This record gives sequence, C-alpha cells and structure tokens, in this order.
Amino acid sequence: MNRRELLPILTGGGLCMTAGQAPWTANRAVRKNFEFSYEVSAEPEKVFPLLCPVREYEWLDGWACEVVYTQSGVAELGCVFKTRFDNVSATWHVNLYEPPRRIEYLIVAPDTLITRLAIDVTRSGEGRTQLQWHRVFTALSPAGQALANAWTPERERELGLRLEHFLKTGEMLKKGRV
Repeated sequence: MNRRELLPILTGGGLCMTAGQAPWTANRAVRKNFEFSYEVSAEPEKVFPLLCPVREYEWLDGWACEVVYTQSGVAELGCVFKTRFDNVSATWHVNLYEPPRRIEYLIVAPDTLITRLAIDVTRSGEGRTQLQWHRVFTALSPAGQALANAWTPERERELGLRLEHFLKTGEMLKKGRV
C-alpha cells in the first residue's frame, strides 16, 4: 500500500468533514507565541499558590470562574474550571503542576481558540521571584485569531502589577488603578 492509499485510511477518508467544509490541510490555523516575564517581591512558595483559579479571586479584580473538578479545592494536576471573558467561554485544564516551580494550563474555547499557558516560577534573589509566562495561541477561527492578536504585553504587565500589589499590601488592586 502506498502513501496515497494509506492517507484516507489514517484520516477517516474525509468522513469527519461537515457539508461545505474544505478538505483538511495542515497548518491552516494561525499560531501566536507570546512570552513575558516580571519579578515580584515574594518567595516562590508564596507566589505559586496564587496562580490558582480559586486563589485568583483574592488578587485579580474581575476574575470569575466555575470550578468543575478539583480534589483539594485549589489548583492541582487535573483541575478543571471554566471562564467567560470577552463573550468567549473556555474550559481550563491543569496539565502540569510542579509547586512551587511550574504550572501549565490547556485552555480550550471551542471553535475559537486553544491556548497553552505555562508559568515558570523561579527564585531570583532574597524575597524575589521571577515569573515567566509562555502563551501559545492557536486560532481555530477568525474570532480566535482576533483574540490571539488582542493579547498584548500591556495585558501581561497589568497581571504582574496586580500580583505585585497584592503581595506587597495583601489587598486587591481594583481595575482602573493600574
């Protein structure tokens, strides 16, 4: 059997296409990589637990989620939660959980966008922590492409300022005060 004969078998012979849909082609999705880092005034052991859907209510004004699954009540490997921002619903899954060093989420907004968010947490000095955020957006539609393109360094910087404010004061920095 040659490659031309094998391809329809491996891909389902086009059986999963809906009416009017063009044949599948590799790399038709738009992908955007985004990295940002900042330093905060706290030890990694204090910072890492705040990178949790439940704990973000303490420091991130406007944060809202519905926790779907967690055994511990906070972020953990396999934790699942849902969000809705910019009129887009998304389901988040914790793929990697290595406290206090790294957490990784897979975020799926059906038919719109898939995002991998990995956050590395590293001690950068006495009482200091470096956070490195890696986002990989894969747009599944023009709406997803618009969302990926709308993510800016300013949005990431704002997260860092809010987290730093909370770590210094124990209080949430309200929107409009950044």
